[in-house]
Amino acid sequence: MRQIVLAETEAQIARWRAGGPKPTVVSIASACGISRQAFYKSHRVALGKLNDAVSAQDAPSARAADALKLEMLRVRYESEKAKVKVLTTLCGELACELTDVREKLAQERARSDRLKRCTDKGPKLVR
Repeated sequence: MRQIVLAETEAQIARWRAGGPKPTVVSIASACGISRQAFYKSHRVALGKLNDAVSAQDAPSARAADALKLEMLRVRYESEKAKVKVLTTLCGELACELTDVREKLAQERARSDRLKRCTDKGPKLVR
């Protein structure tokens, strides 16, 4: 029975590599006429071959997905870094503009106060 299960495992892996459906414990166990639990309990060599084949096939795609995610994060980081640079520059410009406006306001208040003092001291017209 072990040879039958091992042969079926290898056959399903070969069909999968040729473009067929992905082999599973359930598909191998049902093709051999045993339960899934019996496959896990008594056929560790076949289970090891199945796991090795699936993990070897999935590993490059997982690495590719991780590389893609890393590249997307790098692009996002560079974009955010550029935004922060622009916003920092704008904040600096706004701070300078605010300082200029405050100075002008102080000058205008001083001028207004001088004008008030001049008009308060001058002769008043009586009607």
